[in-house]
Amino acid sequence: MKRILCLDMDAFFASVEQATRPKLKCHPVAVAGKSVISSPSYEARKFGIKTGCSIWGAPRLCPEIQIIKADNKKYSYVSSKIDDYLKNITPTATMYSIDEAFLDISDLQISSASLAYQIK
Repeated sequence: MKRILCLDMDAFFASVEQATRPKLKCHPVAVAGKSVISSPSYEARKFGIKTGCSIWGAPRLCPEIQIIKADNKKYSYVSSKIDDYLKNITPTATMYSIDEAFLDISDLQISSASLAYQIK
């Protein structure tokens, strides 16, 4: 039986910012392009900040939010490192987008849940 594991790294851009800037950890953060939020952190989501929210409206919902300009080079780099990690698990790992991947884990001797937990 074929087993395919799908990874979707929710809040990817905001999570990368929090991981690379420790002072942002556990604080409401949102990554934005010119005028729209593309990735709110989980902490920001608690205040109703969503993808697509304007950068002007977000502070009204969450005055302490830190809005960070998107750094696509950084996100691409981190995504490539995640791809390398996944390919060490199985060479069938395929990045579908910057924050999504599929792994054929049919031949691995580990439960899907255990592997997903290990990757997380």
